[in-house]
Amino acid sequence: DRLADVVLDIFHYARSLPDPDSWIAAQRAAWAEPTSDRWRADLHQELADWAADWVARLANPHPENTPAFRCRQLLQSLPARGDRNGTAALLDQLEAVDTGLWPPRRKTEFRKPLADLFTDIRWFRSWLPSSEAAPDPLDAAWELCRHRLVALFDTVQTFAATFAETKRQLAVLDFADLEQFALRLLGPGETPAARLCRERFDHVFVDECQDLNAAQSAILRAVSREGGRANRFLVGDVKQSIYRFRLADPHIFQQLTRDLRAQESGGRVLLLTENFRSAEAILDFVNATFTRLFRGDLEIGRAHV
Repeated sequence: DRLADVVLDIFHYARSLPDPDSWIAAQRAAWAEPTSDRWRADLHQELADWAADWVARLANPHPENTPAFRCRQLLQSLPARGDRNGTAALLDQLEAVDTGLWPPRRKTEFRKPLADLFTDIRWFRSWLPSSEAAPDPLDAAWELCRHRLVALFDTVQTFAATFAETKRQLAVLDFADLEQFALRLLGPGETPAARLCRERFDHVFVDECQDLNAAQSAILRAVSREGGRANRFLVGDVKQSIYRFRLADPHIFQQLTRDLRAQESGGRVLLLTENFRSAEAILDFVNATFTRLFRGDLEIGRAHV
């Protein structure tokens, strides 16, 4: 049952994309690689982001919290990506800070804000070799996982083909089929069907745009115009995105907003700030609370495998 759930999750996610077959094939090819370069690049990017975040968080430690100053100094000297030995040595130095001398009678007070830092240090260090001659934990984990993931995506491909053939024999379509077959008619590239729709529709209005998936967004782009003859009118609020269980991707609306704001001509972003359904006191409280929570630099988790 668990395997069936995983296969179906991947299958349904793929069909929310403009080209599910290519995505599944690309995932399989990535897992078929014999080395863990993909994971290693991800690990070092995560390490760099983590170090930058802690450098900012440790900008103004207590004057007597010398371990915090030392951690910030070390984090600022993170070696270049790919230098595993240098990175391991730096993490060892950071871990040694925790075992060093803390100001008398103030260890609990000064260490508490750094507890997560030292936990993270040990986690990052566990993915690097303990010595030059030691095996690489990342390579070992990759070798353990990749064969199973290749088999999993083979299973997804087999299921997708069998399911599609069964529906053809029964002469039935599901909702995702309607999206995928529409995309085949509309592209990729300039197709007669896409040209006909672009010329036929004076305006294309889209409501609840924050709950689009990638396939739906591609359909809307195909049937509407851009540039000087743009005719799309999109309405949405990323804070009201509630259809992740239907594979809505709020990043699409966020990117559309950024793209429109970056244009020097053509599209515009209009903020609908008037509210006629709530008391002013409620709005003041909600705005004060959620201004701290809904920030542009907080990434909404993407569905991925």
